[in-house]
Amino acid sequence: MPAAVSRMKAIGGLTAAAFLWGLAMTIAAAAGLFLRGRLETFHATTILVIFFTGGFFGWCLTELVGRWLKRSCRQTWLLAALAIAGLTAATVFFTAALFALEYRSFYAQWHAEPLSRIWFLQFIFTSASAFYQFAVMALRLYLPLAPPMLVAGTWIMLRRMR
Repeated sequence: MPAAVSRMKAIGGLTAAAFLWGLAMTIAAAAGLFLRGRLETFHATTILVIFFTGGFFGWCLTELVGRWLKRSCRQTWLLAALAIAGLTAATVFFTAALFALEYRSFYAQWHAEPLSRIWFLQFIFTSASAFYQFAVMALRLYLPLAPPMLVAGTWIMLRRMR
């Protein structure tokens, strides 16, 4: 099989797996919103898109780094631990970063001129506030479904990396 075809199959597989992980994170967030009586909020669509996109990019980064680490890591249990920790961290980080961008876009109307010194300070502190707010309010939306999905997703990722 030519290298280009093999690479396209790998990219297609990565994209499909990342799409499914993003969908799983969307389902987990929707269930979290539902259990808290917040699924009817007018921001639900935006929240679910952020969780989907965060999951999608989290999977992509974790699988790419995992394939790179697989070459040097011969112990399966260590690779599994790195995959579960990496998938958790990457998914949460990308979702929080997207939340911060959405948060920032709202507060940008009151910020100083772009690229000024005060604008950088406002950008940093607004983003830090958004990450904190995500950690306090939005991380619990992953519960109760995301932990079992994380175990299943890690198992699938490890099988794909063989």
